[in-house]
This record gives sequence, C-alpha cells and structure tokens, in this order.
Amino acid sequence: MTSASEATNIPPTTPTGPKKLSLVLFYSSHFLFTWNDRVWEFASVIFLIAAYPRTLQPSSIFGLVTTASAILFGPSVGRWFDSSERLEAVRAAILIQRVMVAIGCVLLWLMIWEDWGDGLKDGVFAVTNLLGCFARLAFVGKTASIERDWVCQDFDTWPN
Repeated sequence: MTSASEATNIPPTTPTGPKKLSLVLFYSSHFLFTWNDRVWEFASVIFLIAAYPRTLQPSSIFGLVTTASAILFGPSVGRWFDSSERLEAVRAAILIQRVMVAIGCVLLWLMIWEDWGDGLKDGVFAVTNLLGCFARLAFVGKTASIERDWVCQDFDTWPN
C-alpha cells in the first residue's frame, strides 16, 4: 500500500531548524491570540455582572452587540484581509485586539470600583461595547485569515 505522498511523488518533509522554530512561534502566537479572546469574552461578562449586580441585561447586551458586529462587519473585515498584505494585516489585528481588550479591562475595572452616576456608567458601558466590537472583528479577521491559509496549504498538497 502506498501513501498519498508516494503516489504523487511528493517527499514527506518535516520542518527543521529555523523553519521549525518559526512554526512553533507562529502556532504559539495563534494560541495566545485565541486564548486572549476567550479570556476577554469570559472576563467581560463577569466584570459586567459585578458592575451591574442586580441584572444580567448589560452582559447580554454586550454579547449581542459584539456578536452582531461580527456578523454584520465580518465580510468587510475578510475583504480587507484578502486585499492587504497578509503579515501586515495579521500584525494590525493583533495590535488592535490587544489594545481594545486592555482599554476595555480598564474601563470595566473603573465601572466596578468607581461610584459614578448611572449616566456616566452607562456611557462607559457603551464605550466598552464599542471596544468589544473592535476586538471581536480583529479576532474574526485574523482567525479567518490564518485558518484560510492553513486550509489552502493543505489542499495544495492533496493529490488531485
């Protein structure tokens, strides 16, 4: 029985040296990027529950708004990733996501610990929603871009 690589005369290769290190760093970066998004999703809901202890409405609104932004603007973000240089787009997405999450965490912390009036607190909540939308769109764009390349790379090596 012959393997797929023997049938198409493609020698099986295992990355070595600098290429292996690059792959380890790349996969580690993708893991940490995804982990950052998942922790942000979890923590933002917990912080919103702490900021508004008598209701789950703000955390529900946050989840709805960020998911709706991904549904509505995801195709535009995907087109931008497809039309721009891939590495620069991925770097921009990482930077945008990290900055939005950092600012969002500070705002959520302030919502919990500062005794503001309801109007100012709701305004900060609105800004937090906007930051969450940008963080979600950066995650969607980077993830779609990277995983699309993985699928395309896999299909290029498949026998016809």
